[in-house]
Amino acid sequence: MKFGVIGLGNFGSTVAKALFEAGHDVVVLDRDRDRVQAMQRYATQAVIADATQKEILEELALDKMDAVIVSLGKDLSASVLVTLYLRDLKVKKIVVKIASEDHGRVLDRVGATEIIFPEKDMALRLAQSLISPNILDYLPLSPEYSLLELAPP
Repeated sequence: MKFGVIGLGNFGSTVAKALFEAGHDVVVLDRDRDRVQAMQRYATQAVIADATQKEILEELALDKMDAVIVSLGKDLSASVLVTLYLRDLKVKKIVVKIASEDHGRVLDRVGATEIIFPEKDMALRLAQSLISPNILDYLPLSPEYSLLELAPP
């Protein structure tokens, strides 16, 4: 599979490295030279550029990717612009890391196909593991439903 990762902070770098180590093609993009250089061995292509420049996204052929992960921290305007450009490019799956629920609502409206809120997701997992130690894994599917992996009694 082919993936794009835009933004190489802790989250983006970790996702890119895991995908690459699993044998997938990964294109990484960040405007920080040091971050891009640190990820070169974990990427098929590592690019130093500003993702808010639509021409850059077009040149990287991100529309050919199975998914593009946008991890631009708390910069809502950059996340919105990049998500909008990716949608214009007809990227199949646009996964965006958000910093707040309000950011998530905005990004959902501009075309993100999946929203990730790591702090909330991990807090819910921690709470579940503390309440019920026999729960090995917890995945909320909707406000009403969750998928649980339980340890046998």
